[in-house]
Amino acid sequence: MDHTIQTSFLIISDTHGDEKVAEKLLHLDRDVDVAIHCGDLTEGANMSEFRSALQLLKGIKAHLKIVIAGNHDWTMDNLTFDRKIREYVDRETKHGEFTQGDQDLLDKSFGARGEAKCLFESAEAKAAGIIFLDEGTHHFTLANGANLQVYASPYTCSREADWGYQYTPSEEHEWSIPAGIDIAITHSPPRGVLDLIDKERRNGDLRAGSPSLFAAIAHSKPKVHCFGHIHESWGSKMVTWRDDVPEGQPLTHFNAIDNGAPKDDNNNMSLRQLQDEGKQYPPTCNLSLQSQQVGRQTLFVNAALEELEKCQPQPAFIVDIPLAKANIFTASAAKMAQTKPEAAQRESETTQPKKRKLESVEQEETSHSHIKRTCWC
Repeated sequence: MDHTIQTSFLIISDTHGDEKVAEKLLHLDRDVDVAIHCGDLTEGANMSEFRSALQLLKGIKAHLKIVIAGNHDWTMDNLTFDRKIREYVDRETKHGEFTQGDQDLLDKSFGARGEAKCLFESAEAKAAGIIFLDEGTHHFTLANGANLQVYASPYTCSREADWGYQYTPSEEHEWSIPAGIDIAITHSPPRGVLDLIDKERRNGDLRAGSPSLFAAIAHSKPKVHCFGHIHESWGSKMVTWRDDVPEGQPLTHFNAIDNGAPKDDNNNMSLRQLQDEGKQYPPTCNLSLQSQQVGRQTLFVNAALEELEKCQPQPAFIVDIPLAKANIFTASAAKMAQTKPEAAQRESETTQPKKRKLESVEQEETSHSHIKRTCWC
């Protein structure tokens, strides 16, 4: 007896408010069960861009639409918001008086503190099936009766760490990805997989992925790890994990991947391959994990849609994944764990944008805890 349900996923990232990307996504010829956006909804974190991104997500034909932020969506990160707004005010004040007109322009462009995130947690968004995820593990019971477990994180590594959800190489980041999840959704790529950058952007390094993220994925071995951020490494790659890595040795793409395993050409695509095939990209690339060895293989997907030259959008991925059927008893228990006071608090936070605070960033809570939330839709 088959205890799985075939579930279709539209996986996208880095739409950056691009009108050509939006046009393509709104005219896909296939509905899906779940859409996943891996961050960078905007180019400059402008409120008008966030509103356009919300309209785009509302127009995508899917029962559930999971969204995380990216580094370009910096107004969703309160620490970065406070710092950048304070820097702007200080800079303008040095060059003259900071007027109410300047403040009004700031408010119009970037909104109040928390307003951008609030937009994606509003009743309007929820009615369209849009769920914005903070970092952590999240559980869903889907409309088709399948159970979905995901890990989400918007964080990326950067030498400058000047944009949203970024940390420096010296800080690194803890990725608490549990074993047995279905999909890991991050904005950052892992080190060594679909993270190669162009010569013009290398600065002495060929890869932009996170070593600690790769190690966490290699430990967890999810069915799918989807991300974006590095546009020129768009593509997919099915990886088979080695089981003979010496104990205590750090997991890297050199020692954790079984490069001698048979290749699955249907689940391995690259931007170079598409460019060699012709000038016009297909609207979607369709993949299936029906024959995947769960626990031994992971499909990596770099789903960045906006091409660097902005000539044409790169294809979106549609991936069919067998998911476990939801257990009615487990679902009921998990649903009860979401208490009314917590739900009421979240509703209050999402319906009332916080006023801008220009005081010291140190007053903000500096610990980004790994939030575990049960979401049902």
